[in-house]
Amino acid sequence: MTLTLLGVLIALLGAAFAANMVNRYTAFIPSSDRISLPVMLCLFGAVVLIQYASRRVWQARVLLIAGPVLIAAVLFAASRSQDSLVNRYYPLPASASAAPFQLQLAPDSRRQVTDIRISDNVKFINVPLLVAGVPDGYAIQIDNLRATFTGQDGFSWTSPWQSSYGQRFLPDTEQTELQIRIDPAAYERLLKTTPVSLHLRLALTRIKAGVTTSVVFPRGNVELPGFGICATRPNFAFWGTTDENMDCRSALHLPQLTYLVTVWQDGPCTTIQPTPEHTAVAYGWTGNLDPDPAEFGISSVWTPNVTFSNRRVHNGMADLSSTRWRFCPGVPFRATQYHLVNRTQASMTLTNIVLPANVVPTS
Repeated sequence: MTLTLLGVLIALLGAAFAANMVNRYTAFIPSSDRISLPVMLCLFGAVVLIQYASRRVWQARVLLIAGPVLIAAVLFAASRSQDSLVNRYYPLPASASAAPFQLQLAPDSRRQVTDIRISDNVKFINVPLLVAGVPDGYAIQIDNLRATFTGQDGFSWTSPWQSSYGQRFLPDTEQTELQIRIDPAAYERLLKTTPVSLHLRLALTRIKAGVTTSVVFPRGNVELPGFGICATRPNFAFWGTTDENMDCRSALHLPQLTYLVTVWQDGPCTTIQPTPEHTAVAYGWTGNLDPDPAEFGISSVWTPNVTFSNRRVHNGMADLSSTRWRFCPGVPFRATQYHLVNRTQASMTLTNIVLPANVVPTS
């Protein structure tokens, strides 16, 4: 029995590993998985019952081996039908309407297309872009992309759908990078005819601003309606200094997707207000668009990950010295909830993409 229970644990880990490997570079599909966990629990419960009731050890162990293999096979089959899944959850627009925002190559000469070669079979390129034209009161989230590169000799290569990790953009013009996984052999062919054109199909989520809560953050707990309870706390840094961070918690599930804006300061937290040169606007996203009233977990209290921009910045550059930006009581804090409008697709074409020469694979 002990070996079977140990086998159950190993099989669960194996199933999780298989799911991670299958979905590592595949598209994001915005549907809650309510099937995998119950199926695994029923399967592994049956393993324990079979061994306990019939003493048929090998039948139980065969089920333990077959379980992760079956789950991996189902996930692999699902990943092969990504086109239909993406088109289902991100329907094509009914007419050739204009895209809900504009993309163009970033004009900054220092921001070039770069490439990262992980191995002989895995290669990425990063394309620097400017994002503009998002309507006021809305934001755009790029969930997935499909890229078609076309060389000057007519050769073209189209990627499968791949996740772009939910980058979100507000009405202000923003710089970003799209990371695209590309077949190394196709890249070698395209490199001979650079510059190339890039046609992008984007799977988008449109979200709309809702209730905004503005507070002056006290020392101690503060309740943000619809979000949760947050508080500042001292955070001991590994180099021996302390700074102030922020902890939040919500009941039963993560909060509604929320855009947070506050102010960092680079000095210790005191009652004296810092001068502008010692402050920086910080912003970040947390929460999700999942409408479920509760999420499965051991604890009923969830702690959303709140990661702000400008965590360590000095004169526009990353600061790895002992100077730390702090979140102090008394600063203004604004939380704006965003709600799902729809999901759709948009297409855009960029020209004169200059591909860089190959780089050595990273270790």
